[in-house]
Amino acid sequence: MGVKTATAVILIALIQGVLSFYRINVVLGAYGDKVNGVVQAALQMSAYLVLFQMGMSAAYQYHMYAPLSQNQFPQISELFSGLKKSMLRVSGKMLLIAIAVIPLYSALLLKQGVKYWDTLLILAAIGIRISAPFFYTLPERCLIEIRERKYLVVTVEGVKDISTLIAEILLILFTPLPLPVILCVNLIFLFGSKLVYRQMIRRLYGPEFDLNAAPQYVASKMTKAVYAHQISSIVTSNTDNVVLSLLSTLKNVTIYSAFATLIAYPNTVIYRIIEGMRATLALKITRGDEDSFSAFKELLAFSFFCISIIVPVFLRLANPFVELWIGGQYQISTLPLVLFGLMLTDFLLMPVIYAARDARGLYPESKKFTIAQAIVNLVLSVALAAPLGITGVLIGTIAASFFVLQPGNFRLVYRNVFGRRMTIYGELAIVAVLCAATYFGSGFVLGRLALGAGWMALVWKALVCAVIALVIAFIGLWMTNNGFRVLVKRFLRRRASSVTKTEA
Repeated sequence: MGVKTATAVILIALIQGVLSFYRINVVLGAYGDKVNGVVQAALQMSAYLVLFQMGMSAAYQYHMYAPLSQNQFPQISELFSGLKKSMLRVSGKMLLIAIAVIPLYSALLLKQGVKYWDTLLILAAIGIRISAPFFYTLPERCLIEIRERKYLVVTVEGVKDISTLIAEILLILFTPLPLPVILCVNLIFLFGSKLVYRQMIRRLYGPEFDLNAAPQYVASKMTKAVYAHQISSIVTSNTDNVVLSLLSTLKNVTIYSAFATLIAYPNTVIYRIIEGMRATLALKITRGDEDSFSAFKELLAFSFFCISIIVPVFLRLANPFVELWIGGQYQISTLPLVLFGLMLTDFLLMPVIYAARDARGLYPESKKFTIAQAIVNLVLSVALAAPLGITGVLIGTIAASFFVLQPGNFRLVYRNVFGRRMTIYGELAIVAVLCAATYFGSGFVLGRLALGAGWMALVWKALVCAVIALVIAFIGLWMTNNGFRVLVKRFLRRRASSVTKTEA
């Protein structure tokens, strides 16, 4: 399952990544960095529109695991209907909030030298673009994901997003259509994905599964606690550009967005791979399987392995990539680069922790430190944005994540979910040593190879860094992490079994 998900995610992410990077170039060339800054800020602001929708879906998905393990499909269909109706109701509230916020924010950006109506229409278009899938196809995606078919969702969403990117690039380059109209083109592909998901549900649940059953709203009681976590996530991941646009410059928004885009793609790949196995882990924990902690440790070791490879390569090559991509004027100094690396570490680590926590429905228990994290992040970011710019908002994000949110979730998972002693800080210390060894070791090797400049030189540098990181990470984790050894052995056994079956 993990291999299927990883294959789908990596192939789609490669294509989507190339197209997304090129689209930013196209937008910068056609409209300038101020409009691009508005687009990037709008993408973060639009996350607020889906806040309650995401909270609603998480609560309902949690309540679907138990009846699924007992094959109680009628109850799942009732929860599905409840989720659909709840999402529509919440979407109306989000629309009212958007109507109030978008004109105000557009007025605040006038001092940055952008036109009011251009900004307002861009914000509105991106709001529609981001929020529509959450109430239009998310309920269907939940049904597919709990049947451990995340890779199917990844494939459909990937095809939809790639088609959208190609259409947007072509429309910007070859038509006089306004940017807000172009940003709504994804709605065409969204309608098609709805039909595909409905066919998948029929195959996974059978033709008797009632997609229009009487709704059950029991999961709605949990949503208040879930909202606290969604608020924290939004404040952590989706306020930096907004704060920079109001308290710094739109050029800083473009710089921040460039590096955020770089860390977004490895984050998306690893997150979706882990999400593909999230339902399996949740079902194990829900049933009380004896190997649930071992499965958790294997997934955690996978995250450690990814961190040990991806983060040092990012630190070594991010600035050269940005220079070739959009220009040397968008590079950053060492401190904010390291802070971006820590943010990437958090992104790669926490999905496994959240998967274990959410399998027990521990939203109320973690609500207090989640809210505290959001407050610390927002206060520090606002206070430091004006004097320190990008570094200031990154300090707020990292301080809140590493000193408030992570410790609380670590304790909750180890003690409340598994009843085990917390060992993750020792494991993270080893990962930090592996990252440092790769960073300095790759710097030493690259300094003696003299590969030159340009895109091909960057590709060779990336390959050299990746090989060094792979060797150091594999040896280091094999020697120190039992979960990693079990994961590798399981993969090799599975591979050998597959080869045997193929030969037979």
